[in-house]
Amino acid sequence: MTIYILGGSSTVMSGGWADSFATQMVRGQAVRNLAIGAGNTLMSLVRLTEEVTLAPGDTVVWASAIRDVMCLSKGGYRDGGLLRYTEELIRHVGASGARFVPLLMDSIARDLDVRQAPYKAALLDLLHHYGLDWVDVTAEFIRETGMMRVPLSFFDSTGHIIAGSEMSLFIADLAAEAVRSAGGHVRDIAPLRVDPRRPVQVVTRFSPDTRSEAFSNRLLSTTLWTPGIALEPGARPDGDLELEALIVMADPEGGALQVSTASAGFNLSAAAVVDYYRGPFLLSAYVPNLVGAPMPVAAAETLRVDWDATGHDLRSDLLFDPAPQPGPSRARLAAMVFRQAA
Repeated sequence: MTIYILGGSSTVMSGGWADSFATQMVRGQAVRNLAIGAGNTLMSLVRLTEEVTLAPGDTVVWASAIRDVMCLSKGGYRDGGLLRYTEELIRHVGASGARFVPLLMDSIARDLDVRQAPYKAALLDLLHHYGLDWVDVTAEFIRETGMMRVPLSFFDSTGHIIAGSEMSLFIADLAAEAVRSAGGHVRDIAPLRVDPRRPVQVVTRFSPDTRSEAFSNRLLSTTLWTPGIALEPGARPDGDLELEALIVMADPEGGALQVSTASAGFNLSAAAVVDYYRGPFLLSAYVPNLVGAPMPVAAAETLRVDWDATGHDLRSDLLFDPAPQPGPSRARLAAMVFRQAA
């Protein structure tokens, strides 16, 4: 039996709440932290489905809402897509017989409780639909301390919850209590927002194989692909598809990609702008946020990802540089996310 943790920077940091939580659970269950910096629920869904085979008795602690609301506030996302990914994550966990524990943390700007209050209401409605109790960290902190809000002193200059702080330890305690409870069982019920006939499908292999390379650090081990690659019919899900997202190992020094078929395409910045880290950074690029809708890929078409040397009409998602140096760089493709065309 394993506990899997999903989330972003405040969840993955060394000495943070997730490490304190793991220390508390060491005698009970193994803990594997799948969180990654800037990881929203799309990234969490990809990591969980591609890297883990869940089993009855496992538990998934979802702490991605703090990043989702930043995508809404700063990245121009619409909440519908993020809520659909959250529902697909819940249903995936439920179908495996594992438990789902939502841990709702807020940002220093109070995105969840104030700036994106309609999103929070819709999220709570979704959790209620599946019979799930949630841990509202801010509400619990206010209830226990009598303060009006979480003090800014619990956050560092980049907005992350300070490792080892009173708030970090408080979150770990709340998560441990929730996991030890009898809750988290996903109700088997019709979906609210997703079409079960059109599930998310992740592709992580392209051609030619000679463009692939192994990548590993303390957060993940995966295969990356150098642009100049193709995804041909027969090597991907059958039928007409819609490209919803790309998972890119972005390079802070520059780089731009051309994503194309014979009938559609766009250019994408592959350069990261992350103020607290200057190395390659795994980021998700949500296609509807870039070009207004998923990119159609007909059943007979080959989908290509190449370097873009022009810098023309570059699209950029949150934490991607909107005006990078185009052309080749250390940027690489990790995965593509599709859905069957409607």
